[in-house]
Amino acid sequence: MQEDMLNQWKHSVLEHINELDMFSLLEDLCSRPLAIEPPLLDQDDAEDRLKRRWVYLLREKHSHPNLLDTRIQKILRKPPDDSHWREFQRIWLQIPNQLVLRHWQLVKRAAATYHRNQKIDNDHLFDDLISAAEEALFLAAKKYYFRPKGEFKNFAWGMLREKIRDEQNQHHPVPFSVRQKLKQLYDVREYLRIRGIAATFDELKQQLSMSDPQLRELLAVESLWGHGGDAEEDVDIAELEEAVDLSPSALSLLIQMEDRFRVEQALDKLSDRSRAVIEGLYFQERSIRELADDLQVTLNAFKKAHKQALQELREQLSV
Repeated sequence: MQEDMLNQWKHSVLEHINELDMFSLLEDLCSRPLAIEPPLLDQDDAEDRLKRRWVYLLREKHSHPNLLDTRIQKILRKPPDDSHWREFQRIWLQIPNQLVLRHWQLVKRAAATYHRNQKIDNDHLFDDLISAAEEALFLAAKKYYFRPKGEFKNFAWGMLREKIRDEQNQHHPVPFSVRQKLKQLYDVREYLRIRGIAATFDELKQQLSMSDPQLRELLAVESLWGHGGDAEEDVDIAELEEAVDLSPSALSLLIQMEDRFRVEQALDKLSDRSRAVIEGLYFQERSIRELADDLQVTLNAFKKAHKQALQELREQLSV
């Protein structure tokens, strides 16, 4: 009975997309698991897995997959009021190529968020991070399709982050062992700051158990490359999208609510840095990379400065 219902579903879908001649081919191919398909777990829905395999093969084995995409996209604009089609639509929107198309912006956001200014060949490195993130997004889409849990963007973000870190570690000019020492130096400074103890040379030397030459050399490396820590551990995806999306929407909303003259008065009261961020992004329409270079900060630091500048502006307007 269950097999009959599944076959009815397949026939109905193929009829909607005018591909009934693919039925026999798909039945033969769908009888065995795919290489990219994870093992079936007890909590998995076996019928849902079969449907996902079938939909995946429908596109994978189609002679003109792009034409199939276009045809289905047209149907999705005015979908039939049919339970079989609604089930197909749910699965179709999660096939890897559809997930990648709808979440492509994550690639640039991940690269911008975890990019560290290496000071040498920096643009080339950023392009490498973009390529690494693209590869990770495709892999995440394939993994998610057969066992979807939670939101895809949260699932994919961890994979993008790890792939980018691997790429960064391969290109980082400072050896990993030295970066570990830089991180220890950073942690000691934070510890001393919290305890209210001055981070003098002698205090750092004692805390790190280093000789004078060792600490001087480490401080010299730190002055050039920073504390050597990884990109921030946890990123709130919703906050990230708000901060990295540098379209004028955030400011235009304020201007809609306030008189333009009041906004200009509020800008005059901002710190020089915050005013430079707001004017550069929203009035001079400069890119985030240009402004980050002007301020001599990383893209991550600029993201925080942008958020702080908007908060300062809101506070001034509320006075």
